Parts: sequence; structure tokens; C-alpha cells
Amino acid sequence: MIPFISFILAGTSFLNEMNLAQALAATLGGTALRYQTTFGLFTFFLGFGALIFDHLKTKLNLKKILIISQIGMIVIGLLGPYWIKYLDPLSSLNFEITLTILCYLPICICGLISGLELPALISLENKFEIKRFNALAWDYIGMFVSSLAFSFWLLYSYGVFGISFISSFLSFLALLIIHWKLKINLTEPKPGLKDQRKIKYSNNVLFLFFTLSFCSFSYELILAKILGDIFNDETLAYSLGIGFLILGLGFGAVRAEKIRNPLISLIKTELIIIIICSTMFTLIHILASLFYSNPTLNFLHNYKIISFLLFSPFPLYIGYLTGLELPLLIKLFPDVKDVGLPISLNYTGALFAGFLIPIFLLPKLGVATSLELICCLNIIATFVLIFMQKLPLVVVVFFIPFKKYNSYSEQLFLKTYYYKLSLNNYYFSSLVNFKNVIRNIPDIERKTSVYQNIDLIKKHEHPFFGTDGNSLFLNKQPQFDSSNWKTYHQSMALAGFNLNNNIAKKILICGGGDGILARLLMEDKNIVQIDLVELDPEMINMALTRDEFTELNNHSLKSSKVNVILDDAFRFLKKTETKYDAIYLDFPYPDNFDLLRLYSVEFYKAALKAISDEGFLIMDAPIRNSINKKPKYVSDHKTLKKTLSDAGFKSYVGFGPIEPFIFASPKQKVFKFNYDKLPDDLPNRTFVNLLTLDLQEFDNDKIAISNSMYLPVRFFKNE
Repeated sequence: MIPFISFILAGTSFLNEMNLAQALAATLGGTALRYQTTFGLFTFFLGFGALIFDHLKTKLNLKKILIISQIGMIVIGLLGPYWIKYLDPLSSLNFEITLTILCYLPICICGLISGLELPALISLENKFEIKRFNALAWDYIGMFVSSLAFSFWLLYSYGVFGISFISSFLSFLALLIIHWKLKINLTEPKPGLKDQRKIKYSNNVLFLFFTLSFCSFSYELILAKILGDIFNDETLAYSLGIGFLILGLGFGAVRAEKIRNPLISLIKTELIIIIICSTMFTLIHILASLFYSNPTLNFLHNYKIISFLLFSPFPLYIGYLTGLELPLLIKLFPDVKDVGLPISLNYTGALFAGFLIPIFLLPKLGVATSLELICCLNIIATFVLIFMQKLPLVVVVFFIPFKKYNSYSEQLFLKTYYYKLSLNNYYFSSLVNFKNVIRNIPDIERKTSVYQNIDLIKKHEHPFFGTDGNSLFLNKQPQFDSSNWKTYHQSMALAGFNLNNNIAKKILICGGGDGILARLLMEDKNIVQIDLVELDPEMINMALTRDEFTELNNHSLKSSKVNVILDDAFRFLKKTETKYDAIYLDFPYPDNFDLLRLYSVEFYKAALKAISDEGFLIMDAPIRNSINKKPKYVSDHKTLKKTLSDAGFKSYVGFGPIEPFIFASPKQKVFKFNYDKLPDDLPNRTFVNLLTLDLQEFDNDKIAISNSMYLPVRFFKNE
């Protein structure tokens, strides 16, 4: 019964955490940031709840603690998303700090309540004298199932508010089970507890609880970053990566119960983790290169989930090894009965990893160097464990700096991916030829910011793979190529003015940090102000200082007419009181949660509020895959048209057979191109791209729904 209760409680808690994170993304913007910060706060308050558990159980019995926690979980799961949504109007006012604190309050309460549950269940195991760590194992399994269900089923099927009812029902079910099945008075004997508390964990032991947890979750975050880059989807990598890690944690916790020599097993575990994780970066990139270079596996490239499963043994096995750590550490000190403190430190280590890795280490040091640094910290913790136990043996760990091999393997993967290299077989001669080809291609320059990977492919001469110009990719999505950049940017810049046939003086560009669109818009002498909102300061820095950018943007970002604003576009649109004559949305394809919000009804409502009465919106449109799809799907253009309509836009024009765009206006009017007013020297390719798209409504019998942050819609590229 206890394992089943643990499974339900953990699954419900984690489901609420992810659901509240999605609600926060709709209100505050920045999906990736919200998922990271909410997970950090959630784990911190899990630890805080575990820390106060030992105090609470002297006043309340364990059954009452579990009952009260489930009542609280029902309330927070049901009302939390509504609380966050109805705070949304504050986002347009200057109450940003107050709004953020109020919005994150449900996460803190959810974590605090959840933090009481696991120590209570472990204490129940001790009282009933059943197998230890079963509750811990099923806690991990419940979180694994919840993470997969949320990402691939619940969010798309029921949305945020539907999930709130599902989680509340599960909490109510758990409440009934606890109330009717746990009928024994489980009050903790105060005298015995008081005597037991005289035995304390030493500072070295507390250091191990924190450090090993920090290293374990750091490995997972870095692994998710690596796999996210390989599969072009960090959201998928984080959800599946954490899911498999948690599943491995469960297997490890079950295995820990059968281990008789916890000290030797823990040391062996740490040494294996260090060996695997110090070579993980190189090994994964080599395997990914072989995967992408094999023509027989091309069909798998369109199925990210199946492709990811080929690499799932990495997070699963790392999770298994790290799942051994907490139980083995607890078994090393059987005389200490408090379980709240080690669990608290375990969660706190995860909190620090959740903030330090994505915000500081990865942007400053890069993925490979960050991984080496965490391995060094893991080695220090292992030596502390060895010397603390005064073992008579000397263990020497040879930690080899893998910087050279990491760099080579990363370039191997990037060149294989971008130049679409093929390797038909794995004979020695073929591998040697493949290696020689890789060496003859200049290295691809990569910069890792807080928000994305920026890859710059420079001009070079190569008999087979040479390029005529510099190319820029953000998270491996193309942004520009200096040899053919005009088609995209000229189409976007000219179409709005031609269709709207109205003078625009004040312009807003969301995205477009390369400065190319701003340069073309400035050619219109009527424009007096361009506000450019860019999230990533690294992009602005490159656009201002790098020759590869300035030769295309003509130093447009230094113009007195251009005002660069470093902010999230969603947050900026909610706060701004300025009315713009035109808004340009220059965003990547919405193939993950973070980008889907930029194509949502909430985002378009914020954009509509900032458009003048005679203004318009123009956006890069993900509609090229709308035709010739399976009949069961609703086409992308129909979904976007419905989303724009529900946001309040009255007119909609799709154009661009080469590079598709959407023009939208708040006015009810028929908009048509006046081709006679286009520049005489317009390249033919750009002219062709200004033809309207006759998108056949082959799915007239299907009802399109709006893409909302609260109920997102998958676009075809995700399928």
C-alpha cells in the first residue's frame, strides 16, 4: 500500500509543478526560464518541507501529516493555475516584482506540501518494518510517469485547467486511500525521538548529501543540453531526459535495499559515474555523428522521440547510479534516525544545480568545460568519503582533461549535421576517408548563450562542401545566409507596406537581432523610429561587432532611429503603452513549448494591443508543411488563422511560396498586393516570394482550435 501511495503522491505533486510552470509561462513569458526556476523553487521547498518534517511529527502523527498535505494539494492543484491567470493584468503595470512573487507563490506552497510526503512515507516503512526505500523508488517512478504523461498527452489533450482538475482528483483519491487504509495510530513516541536526536550527522556527511546531489542533477542538466542540441528540441530533451533519469533513480533505490556493503558500493558507484560522465560529451557526439551520417537511418530524423530512445540509456544509467547514492548514504549511518535533513540537502543540491548550470556555468564555460568541472567536484566528494571512513587503501583517480577530444567530437557532429555528410558503411577505410573529409572542412564557430546555441559557418573554399557566404543558425535553425539573405528579409520588409498601402512611422521588430531587417526597413524614409526587442544580448553583441553581421546589416543597430531593447518580446508587449504602425515578428519555427508561446493567442492579443488603428502585423509563418498532410490533421495555416482571429485580428493574408509569411490586420478589409509599386530592381526570387498563397482548405470538415499557452497545439513539424 505504501508504494502505491508514494506513486500517486509523487506523480500528482510533479504534475502540479509542471502545470503551474506552464501557467507561469503564459502570464510571465519565458517558458524555458519558468520551467527552470519553478523546478528550482519546487525542489528548494521540497527540501524545506522535509527539513521541518521532523518537527511536525512530534506534534502530529504521520497519518494526519499525509491527510493535511493532500487537502493542501487539492486546493493548490485546483486553484493555482487560476490564481496565476487572473494575476495576468498586473503584467501590464509596473508591479513586476510583486507580480512575480505572487505568481510563484503556488509553486512554493506545492513544493512545501510535497516535501512532507516522502519523509512521512519513509517513516511509515520504518514503523511497519517493511523493505526500506520502496517508497523512494515508487516516488521516482511516479514522477517519471507524470513527466511523460504531461509532455506527450495531458497538456495537448486537456490543457492547463483540465490538468488542474485531473491532479486534484488524484489527490482526492490518495486522500481517501490514506484515510481508510491507514487506521493505525502512528504517533511518533516523543521520548524515543528525543534520545535519537542526540545523534547528529557530521559536517562531512552533510557535505556529501549536498554535493553528490548537486553533481547528479548537474550531470542530467548537462546531458539534457547535449541531447537538446543534437535533436533540436531542448524541451523534449529535458522532459524525456529527466523522465528517464527519475526512472533510473527508482531502479537505483530498489537496488540499494539489497546492498550489504554500502561504503564500498558507494565508492564504486561514484567512480563509475565519474568515468561515464567525463567521457559522455565525446561519446554522445561521436554516436550522433554516426547516426546522422547513416543514410539508412534518415527516416528516424523526423521522429524525435524514437531517435531520442536510442540515447536514453545514458540518462537511465546515470539515474540508476545516482539513485543508489541517497539510500547508501543513509545506510552508512544507521544510528541517525532523522530522514528530513538528508532529503532536504538532497533537494537543495538539485536547487543549486538548477540555477547554476543553465544560468552561469553553461553560458560562461560551455557544455564540455562545465561537465569537466562537475566531474572534478565529484572526485573531491569521493575522496572526502574515502578519507572520512579512514580506509586503509589508497584510491587514485586519473582524471584526464578531455578538452581536445570534446572539441573534436563536437566539430565532428556539427560538420556531419550541417554539411549532411554520409557514411554508407563502417569499414576502416570508410572511417579514415570520413575523418579526412572532416579535417578539410573549417571548424564551425559555436557560441553558447543563456538562451541558445549560436553557430556561425564562415565562408570557405572546399571542392564539395564550399559555401558562397556566411551562414548563421540558432539552435540549428537557419537565420540567414549572406549569399541569399535578400529573399527572406526583402519579402518581409516590403510586403507589409505594399499590402497595407499606408505610411508607417513607428515600427516594432520582435526578434531580428542580426539587424538585417532593421537595415531594410530604414530604407523607407517615412520611418522615424524602430524599436527592436531581442532576448539574447549575445546576438546584439555579434550584430554590432562581427564583420559577418555588419556587412549585411550595414551597422543598422547603431542608427539613431533604432532603439535596441534587451527583453522578452512577450513581456515587452504586455508592458508597452506605445502604439506601433507595424509589428514584425521574426521568430524561429515553433517546434517546442518555448517557441509555441510566440505563436499563441495570448501573444497575439498582446501584439494587437500595441498596434495602431491603421497598423498591421507581419510574421514568419510555419505553414510550408500545411499541404499534402494526412487527413486526420488540421493544417498549420488554419490553426494560425484561427489563433489570430481569436486574438482579435480581422484580416489575414498568406504569401511566400519560397519563404512563407502571414500578414494580419485589425481592420476588416480585403488586402491585395500592388505589384506596380514594387521597386524596379527587385530580385526575381523576391518578387516570386511576394505571390499570395492559395492554400487549399482540404480540411474544411475539421475544426481548428487556437494555439494557447494554456492549451497548446502541435504543429506538423512536431509529429
